[in-house]
Amino acid sequence: MVTEDLPPDTAIRVHLHQHEVEIIVIRMGSGIATLGEREVAVAAEAIVDVPQGMWHGLRNNGTATLGMSAIYSPPGFEQAFKDRLLHPNRTPAEAEASRKKHGIVYRDPQR
Repeated sequence: MVTEDLPPDTAIRVHLHQHEVEIIVIRMGSGIATLGEREVAVAAEAIVDVPQGMWHGLRNNGTATLGMSAIYSPPGFEQAFKDRLLHPNRTPAEAEASRKKHGIVYRDPQR
């Protein structure tokens, strides 16, 4: 499980997990969740179920912080966050190797 706060006008890029399902709980604020090809408004107390392999992202389009928590199953994906925190100055090649290791695929932003 991870917890993250998104300030206004920030986002979690659209991506998918090759190995995990994800449940996102919106703790506070509001925004737009991308699920596959759809965009859905979300606000405090919303729960978003993301199946393995589904494109998803979260954008804070409000004026207040959007607080979210995410639960992953099976466990282990939290290691991706540890890797990023323990190695903040990774080269692009190292960041890509970590994404592949943890099964994270980002969608082309031009889409």
